[in-house]
Amino acid sequence: MFTKGYVLVLHGLNSTPSDMRSLTGALKSAGFAVHAPDLPGAGGGIRLKGLKAEDFIEAAFREWDRVDGSGCKAIVGLSLGGMLGALIASHYDDVSALVMLSPTTSPPGGFAGRLLPYLHWLKPWYSPFKEEDLSNPELLRRLEARYPGLDLKSEAGRARVLEESKIPTAALAAVVKLQKKMLQALPETKAPVLAMFGGADELVSRSDEERLCKALSQRKVVREVKWMSNCSFGGRNVPSAWTVWFERSPHCLPCGLDQEQVANTVVEFLEVVCEQ
Repeated sequence: MFTKGYVLVLHGLNSTPSDMRSLTGALKSAGFAVHAPDLPGAGGGIRLKGLKAEDFIEAAFREWDRVDGSGCKAIVGLSLGGMLGALIASHYDDVSALVMLSPTTSPPGGFAGRLLPYLHWLKPWYSPFKEEDLSNPELLRRLEARYPGLDLKSEAGRARVLEESKIPTAALAAVVKLQKKMLQALPETKAPVLAMFGGADELVSRSDEERLCKALSQRKVVREVKWMSNCSFGGRNVPSAWTVWFERSPHCLPCGLDQEQVANTVVEFLEVVCEQ
């Protein structure tokens, strides 16, 4: 059967493939073959306990080996998934394109984030939704997809969400380690790279965009692809690297208000890369 290309879609840390459904659906509709596996700890919470950076890396490389086809082969990753995608793209020359959704380049929480490798001994768990308004329609829609059948309007339902979504701080320490590996790996990638950010994402900033473009500007060998305006660093355009912002979107770009535009942009980018 004809396909435009093969795409490995990797979800984020406290996430599942269901959070990527708007994107995987658009890719399939456009004619791409999609492989969207569960990464270690998919769904978050207790499932992440005991996992190290190496566990995520080994799993991601294993899933890349399962991607069929010898033509156009791309990786689309959300947050943690994008970091893993960068490591794969730096290792394999057959990666045709890399799309990084909400890539973070520094520890969350500033100085406190830098202590994560040690903090887990004092504070073993972090609750991402503890301070969130669980009645927010956008967040509610995402939670309903992750917890089908659960009454999120009840106290019991919300208590279950808070309990099951807790993240071991040791897992966050693994993410910090992967951020460093990602920035080291990006200069070794040859594939065109598209990085996408959300303006309503509290975990990323323009500094993340700058660090990403700086790392990509250090590439010595790159596959040249013509698309829209390149990202820049030091006043110069970075070849085959682009950044796009969606001002209404949260960290989970495929879950937010701009999810259709996000999906369309990814599809357009991959179609351009796979045709050139």
